[in-house]
Amino acid sequence: MLDLCIELVIYNVTNEQEAINARRQAMPIVEQMKGFKSWTALQATDDKSLFADYATWATCDDAKAAAKQFETDKRFVPFAKTIKEIKTFHHYKITDRK
Repeated sequence: MLDLCIELVIYNVTNEQEAINARRQAMPIVEQMKGFKSWTALQATDDKSLFADYATWATCDDAKAAAKQFETDKRFVPFAKTIKEIKTFHHYKITDRK
C-alpha cells in the first residue's frame, strides 16, 4: 500500500455546477486507465469555486500517463473547459501512515 502514487490537483472552476457535472462524466473514463485505483472529488467548504481531486495510482508512471491523456483526449474537453486555474498538480509517494 505504501508504494501507491498519490495525485493531488487543486484548482478553481468557472462554474460550480458545470464543473461538478463534467468531473462526474470524466470519472468513468479515468477509471478505465492503466493503474487507476481511486478518485476522491473534493470541493472547498468556504469557496465553492475551489475544487481538489485526490487520486491514487499503482505507479507514478501510470499517473503521469493519465495526466498526459487528460491533456490530449477530446473526451476530457468539457471538464478541462471548466477549469479556470490550476493551483497545484503534483504526484506524491506515501512516506508514513498510521
